[in-house]
Amino acid sequence: MKIKNILSKINPFSERKELDYGEFFTNRYILGMNDLIAYGWYEIKALMAWQYYKKISPVYRAVNLIANEFATGITPVLYDNKEDTYIKEYDPKIPQSSILKLLKKPNFNNSPIEFKKALCSSLLVTGDIFIIITGLNEPVELYYENSSDVVITSSPDGYPGAYQISKAQGSETYRKQIINNEIRYMSRDGTRELIQIKEFNPDYQNGQYNGFSRLSPVYYEIEQYLNSNIHNLAMLKKGARP
Repeated sequence: MKIKNILSKINPFSERKELDYGEFFTNRYILGMNDLIAYGWYEIKALMAWQYYKKISPVYRAVNLIANEFATGITPVLYDNKEDTYIKEYDPKIPQSSILKLLKKPNFNNSPIEFKKALCSSLLVTGDIFIIITGLNEPVELYYENSSDVVITSSPDGYPGAYQISKAQGSETYRKQIINNEIRYMSRDGTRELIQIKEFNPDYQNGQYNGFSRLSPVYYEIEQYLNSNIHNLAMLKKGARP
């Protein structure tokens, strides 16, 4: 059983343009809809979605209520469809169950709770989960990648051709390869693989390879809340004078 299929069973639960983001955030953290349309962004992308999460308390609280419950209250299991049983612990006799052991210590830097909370929060806020799997033959570590650091490029067949991760430390590209009749996205040296778990996006076939953020349908409600707070704070600072 492939690692991507295993992770999908455990968790059944934006294309970004190369722009100067500094010009976006002048005296506000979030763009208005007119600004988005001007730059060709007709849905909330990861960068903007994370700003909502960080700056708007109802969004932060709602996401954390779900993510905390997922991270602390749900124990990952594997379903064996041949035996119609659930595998709850690592069993050396069942190679696929090694993922359960790995999720208890995904990497040297993250606890299992941190890792699971990051995955759930990312899916709820941005519509995407990006995971880096290290190891040559068997997975050794799992790393969460921030959706706002990932740019997806298209291939001639109309599907993702490569994923580029850009950080302050540098960038790395994961390109499409066909391995055992399966599409996988591997690093140049073949020691790391990237997988994407995403929400349904109705525009997927139109080059929108990211998941659809759950914040997109409530854009106006969030903007109304934000602008009301800005207005009220401005009034208070001016002694209730317009």
